[in-house]
Amino acid sequence: LVVFGLSMARRLARTSSRLARSLSTALAEEASPSALVTLHDRTVAIGTPPRTLVDRLSLTLREGDRLAILGENGSGKTVTAQLLGRAIGGSADGVELTPSSAVASCVGREGRAVVHVSFESHRRLLQSEVREYRESRFDVTHRRATLASYLFPELRPDLPHPNGFAGYTPKEARLAPLPVPYDADAHHPGLAALESAVTRGEAGELLRQFGLYELRHRPLFAMSTGEARKTMVVDCLLSPPTLLVLDEAFDGLDSQSRDDLREVLLRTLDADGGRRTGALALIAHHPDDLVPPPTHALLLGQGEGRTGFLGGEWREMAATVGAYFDSQRLASSA
Repeated sequence: LVVFGLSMARRLARTSSRLARSLSTALAEEASPSALVTLHDRTVAIGTPPRTLVDRLSLTLREGDRLAILGENGSGKTVTAQLLGRAIGGSADGVELTPSSAVASCVGREGRAVVHVSFESHRRLLQSEVREYRESRFDVTHRRATLASYLFPELRPDLPHPNGFAGYTPKEARLAPLPVPYDADAHHPGLAALESAVTRGEAGELLRQFGLYELRHRPLFAMSTGEARKTMVVDCLLSPPTLLVLDEAFDGLDSQSRDDLREVLLRTLDADGGRRTGALALIAHHPDDLVPPPTHALLLGQGEGRTGFLGGEWREMAATVGAYFDSQRLASSA
C-alpha cells in the first residue's frame, strides 16, 4: 500500500491539470443529441450523515460509450453507476444512494433505465425464484421457472394449477413456476409457444452463441453459476436497457466459465459485433474482466481524502489504469 500511495501521488502530481478538468475533454462536454446523461459537479455520497465517496463528479455518458469504472473497494464504483442510472431515469435528485440498492436484476424489463448484472443481482434473482415457487404451492413433480419462461414471460402457459389450488397469482410472472410436468421436453403442448419464441430469430441466435440453446427449458435453479449469469446477459441483449452495468460480473465463476463469458461478451457486445446497449459500464477488479474493451475510463479513490478521480478516453487513460492494476497486484502480494 505504501508503494501504491507513493506511485499514485507522483502520478497525480504529474496529472493535476487533468484531474482538475476530470473528464471535461472526453466525457464531460456539453450534452449533445446522443448524450444519455450529463453530470456537473455532482457529489456521490452515502449514509447519514452523508459520507462523500466522489467529490464534484462531472461527465457525460453517450450512447455507445463503454465506461470502465475502477477503484479500490469502497471508492464508490457501484454507487456511481447507480447515480448514472438514476440520472438517466430522471430520478437522481434527492435520492439516497446505497451500494445494496444498486443490484437490480433483469426482472421486469419494461421501461428499465439501468440493469446491473453482478454476483449480487444473480443471488437475488435465485432468491426471488425460490420465493415464487414456495408461494405457488406446486409440488416437486412440476417444473420451476425456466430459461425460456424467464426470457418470454408473456408466453407462460395458462394451464390450471395441477393440484387444484385457486387464488394464486404470481407476483413476478417471469419467475413463476410452470404448470408443466418436471420432466417435460420441448415437445410438450404446454411449451409450444415458448419453444417457438426461444428457438427463432435473435433469441435462438443468442442462445446458440452463449451455449444455452440446449438448456432453453432447464429450470433456473438447476443452472450452473456461469449458465445463469449468461442467461441474465442474454435477457439484457434481447431487451437492452439504456445503461447495462457489468458489475464484477465474473465474480463467483470458475476459470472456464470466466473464459467462456469473456469470449461471448466480446463476440456479442463489441462494437464490431453489431450489438450494442445504449451504454455500458464495466466495474472490475481485474484487467482481463474489462470486456468488451472500454472506450473511456473513470478511476476513483484518487487524491487527498480519496474522493478525487481521473478520467478520459481509454487511449489517454490506458497507462494510468495499467499502473493502477499493477499497484493492486503488488499490494495483494505484499
